[in-house]
Amino acid sequence: MQLKEEIGQIACKWGKHAVVIFLSVMAFLTLLSRVVDSYVIPQTSVCNLAEMQLTYELEVKGRVMTKGRRALYCQENLRIENVWVQENDIVQKGDLLFTLDMEELQSKIAQMEQEIHKYDLQIADMKHASQAQADLQNFHAGGTVEGDGNVPIVTPDQANEAVTGSGSGDLGLGSGGAGIEESNAAFIQQMEKKQVEESLQQLYLLREAKGQVCAEYAGSIFTCAISTGSLTSAEPVLIFEDFSQPFQFEGVVGGNQNLFVEEGLEGTLEMGNDDVILEGVKISKVGEGEEGTYRITAELADGSLSRTGNAVLGFTKESKRYRKCVPSSALHEERSGYYVMVVDEEKTILGIRSVVQYVPVTLIEQNDEYAAVEGNISEDDKIIVDTNKEVKEGKRVRIAEEWS
Repeated sequence: MQLKEEIGQIACKWGKHAVVIFLSVMAFLTLLSRVVDSYVIPQTSVCNLAEMQLTYELEVKGRVMTKGRRALYCQENLRIENVWVQENDIVQKGDLLFTLDMEELQSKIAQMEQEIHKYDLQIADMKHASQAQADLQNFHAGGTVEGDGNVPIVTPDQANEAVTGSGSGDLGLGSGGAGIEESNAAFIQQMEKKQVEESLQQLYLLREAKGQVCAEYAGSIFTCAISTGSLTSAEPVLIFEDFSQPFQFEGVVGGNQNLFVEEGLEGTLEMGNDDVILEGVKISKVGEGEEGTYRITAELADGSLSRTGNAVLGFTKESKRYRKCVPSSALHEERSGYYVMVVDEEKTILGIRSVVQYVPVTLIEQNDEYAAVEGNISEDDKIIVDTNKEVKEGKRVRIAEEWS
């Protein structure tokens, strides 16, 4: 009897141990199964449909400039001694721009003064020759009047002058054309002399200013075509953006961004390190540029800016409100069209498990983050937006995260 009791106690004790061992094994197998599932079954993040407006952000890079520009010219072939400005510098009226080499400037003045003296001598010679020709013609005409029986008295000097002037001994017959040519040549010489005199006056002004050239108005240096030691040419030495003129923004936009850029669209203008910000800047003109781009122009209100420079014009545009929107990562494309992947519940002998189902959709509109679609999906559907590995339709998945 006692033996039976001992055997029963031992059996009971081992039974309890067996249950514990069984439960431990089951727990271990369950844990092992979940670990295996985590490596074998794709883990997904899901979300539901959202109702929203799609927002588009666009930045147009360009420059703030003035509508009017001024060109500064200088006499040609003058050597630059120093340049005190560079492109994009802002100058005020009276600021020193550059200085000229005074020795070469004085040499240029002396050269032009000598040139004017030569013109004076040439013009005087032409006038004298023209007057002599006229006198000869008058003399010849007075001595051959028809019906005049008087014989003109001709001195030896007059005869010699007539012969020399005509070149043929005919006392000036047929020489009127030569007088006209001499008169035209003298006129041309006078015009050329006038041009040299005007240039000389400019050089005199530069000499009085000691070779210093200063700004005549406030503005920004748009182009600087000179450098220390260079020679001036017929081209402008400097081009200014005149601050007395209205300001405007000009930029270029291309690609799909031009789909919603239109006249009247308002944006925010930023310059430099966000130190200048203007709200409500409107596009005033959209024109075609090169290679499918568009040139954007925006007029700026008077007094809103006082300088030029690189700038960015940013726009925000919202679409109409859509009932079915999904993250862009949830939208997939194949040859037949677009689709989304939905997590569906499937009953099996082992219970309910989650599998992937492809649902065809129609893409209506899309930005960088979301897409508006139409299709056989509802607000309760769990739409896959991300997975840790590739998934296929009908394959099992596990939901690891739900986006709100």
